[in-house]
Amino acid sequence: MKEDVYNELEKASMPQISIVIPVYNNFELTKNCIDSINNAELKTGYEIIVADDGSTDETLNLEKYYNNVRLIKTPENMGFLLNVKNAVQHAKGSYIFLMNNDMIAKQGFLDYLYNTINNNRQIGVVGAMMLNEDETIQEVGGTVYINGSSECNYAGQEQIDTSELYDADYCSGCGIMFSKEDWDKLGGFDERFVPAYYEDTDLCFQIKYILGKKVVCQPKAQIYHFHSKTYNEKASAIIDKNRAKFLEKWKDKLYKKRIFKYNGFLERIFSIKKIGYHKVITILGIRLKFK
Repeated sequence: MKEDVYNELEKASMPQISIVIPVYNNFELTKNCIDSINNAELKTGYEIIVADDGSTDETLNLEKYYNNVRLIKTPENMGFLLNVKNAVQHAKGSYIFLMNNDMIAKQGFLDYLYNTINNNRQIGVVGAMMLNEDETIQEVGGTVYINGSSECNYAGQEQIDTSELYDADYCSGCGIMFSKEDWDKLGGFDERFVPAYYEDTDLCFQIKYILGKKVVCQPKAQIYHFHSKTYNEKASAIIDKNRAKFLEKWKDKLYKKRIFKYNGFLERIFSIKKIGYHKVITILGIRLKFK
């Protein structure tokens, strides 16, 4: 026990990575998430910042349970985006890893992510592969279409080749790593997307198109994500609103993804890729799915 405590303190004293977990109540969920991180046999130094957004439960006492957790509180309930921005200001690590509290990390996940981004300066964002409880794939990054809608790559598939990195338009903000330097350079999440939704996709686009870096998924870094299956009308309305904002901001880039010049003519292109067990042909943003 003493050795475990010493290791936690040593890794948190000079961390390469600050793990930021935004929360609102759900103490047991958060505790399970933190336990999975501390039991993942990680070699990379890390600290855990729990970004509390107005909790009233035992979450307020988290620092009593762990030696490597800092609780950063917002003055009032501010929503996901502003809660994360507030917490990242306090990060000591050179890299930030955003993680939801409804997640359980598998062995070595953080080392795979850190080694990927730290050893290749062309990579600006690296995401973990998300798994469902039944071991099927939830996400290996995602694709954004010309109308601003998005889709998780390989969702529902049972397995993929984990020996290679997967390029993506975005990786979901519940499991992404990026440098603190790049975050500060861009000003963090764009606040036009307050309170939440599309801020993570926008960050990936900023890093890709403003900083000129890659967005990839590292499938060796695996995390179970037990996300809520509820989808209320309020969330749907916010998503639709922020999708429109995202589309307005990035419409030129989304359009240029689907055209190329050939002999002086502009031709629209279509893409064919495999998602799950289906081939998806995209023509002008319209998806046609075939077996």
